[in-house]
Amino acid sequence: MPAVGTTPYDQCENVLQLARAMANDAALSIAGNVLSDTQPYVFILLDGAFRALRKMLTSEGVSTFSKTVIVQGLTPVAAPGGIVDPTIQVQLSYTGYYDGVLNHGNPTLPPDLLEPLELWERQNGTQNKWNPLRPASDSINTSSQGTTFGEWLWETDILFLPGATLTNDIKIKYLYKMAMLTAPNQPVPIKDCMEALAALFVAFAARSRGGSAVAADYEAQARIFVKGMVNPTARREGYANFQRKPFRSHGGRGHRR
Repeated sequence: MPAVGTTPYDQCENVLQLARAMANDAALSIAGNVLSDTQPYVFILLDGAFRALRKMLTSEGVSTFSKTVIVQGLTPVAAPGGIVDPTIQVQLSYTGYYDGVLNHGNPTLPPDLLEPLELWERQNGTQNKWNPLRPASDSINTSSQGTTFGEWLWETDILFLPGATLTNDIKIKYLYKMAMLTAPNQPVPIKDCMEALAALFVAFAARSRGGSAVAADYEAQARIFVKGMVNPTARREGYANFQRKPFRSHGGRGHRR
């Protein structure tokens, strides 16, 4: 008999069952009535609550929702008439790469990228060390172009880079868009989130039926659950920064003040 794989993620149906119990919609059956799986709005509301929960956690500093990708082959900036203009920038978007003159179908930004967090670069075709790019504080520097990009700017959902004279690769760490929740047996890809997500779902459902006061109460409960999810991460970071005072004082075993 094949082994059954396990993950730390609750399934959608676990969340919905708890939500029905919270909302008193499980008196006759845990399958519910107003919030049953067969209602056309249930998974729409659940997915909305799920995305709201991700944003709440991200605002609290939880960095679970990021991943890294390498984008290869950002070609040199175009030089019309053989003259390199330092004000020309290249652009990487969801639909292609602009070299300063022409649009190319590839490379592109990852389709699930919401926002870049950190970037690194190295020359294409090498095993050189990845060097970090610094985020531009306001706008891209217009100094003379070199072999590397050096900095980046995220604006209008486009990644802007100074033109470089060599073909380079970039590595992007980014916040990503999660897949929609659409089925009862689908895992919810946030660990230990059942209580928070169930409360947020009930808040969404209550607000959709005109129950603003009830919705506010459940949203407040959800925030309490979110704090409980965030605290272990904060404690772990505190442990990492803690340094125990040496047992012996600097004067040795026999030292007295």
